[in-house]
Amino acid sequence: LHIHMHQRFWLQHVRHHHDGVAFKIRNAADGQILFQSEIARFDLPRIEADRGQSVGQGEGQSLALEWLLPFTQVPNLVSGASLQVGILASDFKPQTGRMAERRLSVISVEELEERLAAEQSAILRQLADALREQSECRARVRDLAVAAEGGDAFTPTDKAALQLSELRQRSISTSLGNDATGAIGRLDAMLGTMTINGMDQNENGLRVAVLREDIATIRKEYSELAHRELANAGRLGRESEPAEAANAERARSVQAALAAQDRVVSE
Repeated sequence: LHIHMHQRFWLQHVRHHHDGVAFKIRNAADGQILFQSEIARFDLPRIEADRGQSVGQGEGQSLALEWLLPFTQVPNLVSGASLQVGILASDFKPQTGRMAERRLSVISVEELEERLAAEQSAILRQLADALREQSECRARVRDLAVAAEGGDAFTPTDKAALQLSELRQRSISTSLGNDATGAIGRLDAMLGTMTINGMDQNENGLRVAVLREDIATIRKEYSELAHRELANAGRLGRESEPAEAANAERARSVQAALAAQDRVVSE
C-alpha cells in the first residue's frame, strides 16, 4: 500500500541552514510511537537557486514533497490496528510546524474487497434510480413534443410540465455528476482506492473504469444536452404571445430534448 502525502510548509530562512521534514506513526490506542523517519532534508538557498526563485528576507518558500511510506517497517501492523500519522517540519530557529494528525485504520484485503463490492452495488442502485427518473421524465416530455408540434402557444399546464421536466432533468445530471454524491464522483473515489491498493488493473477495476467513462459520456453528451434544450423551450414557452419562429424553435428544442433523453435511456 502506498500513501501519497502532499503537504506544504512555509519555512523561514535567514541564514544558510539545513531544514527538514519528518513523518511519525503512533498507536492510536496507547500513543506508542511505532515508526518515525525523516522524509527529507534540504538546504533552502540551494533549492532556491535550483528553481530560479528569488526569496527575500523574511519570506517563505513552498515545497511539495511526496514520500512512499514503507509499511513493512511498521511493527505489529495487523488488520484492525488503528494508527495516528503526522508530519513535522523544522527550521533553523529551531521551531517545528505540525500537521494535524490523521487516523489510519488497517483492514484486511477481504474487508477492502467487501467495501468495494458494497460501494459498487450502491452506485449501480443510484444509476438504476436515475434511469427510472429519466424514463418518467421522458414520458412527460414526449407529451410536450406532441403539443409543440401543433404550433400553438403552451397552455399553463404545458408550461408547468415543461418547468418540472427541466428541474427533473437537472436533478438527473446531478445524480450522475462528479461531486462527492454523484455517480461519477463515487466511481472516481472507488478507482482511487483501487489504484493505491494495486487493484485497478484487475478485471473488476477495468470494468469500473469503463463504467465511469460511459456514465461521463451519457451525462455530458445527452443528459446535459436535454437539460439545455428544455431550458430553452421553457424560456420560449413563457413568452405571452410567441412569434411563429419562436414556436418553431420551441418545438425543435422539445424534440431535441426528447431525442437526447432517448439516448440516456438506451445507453
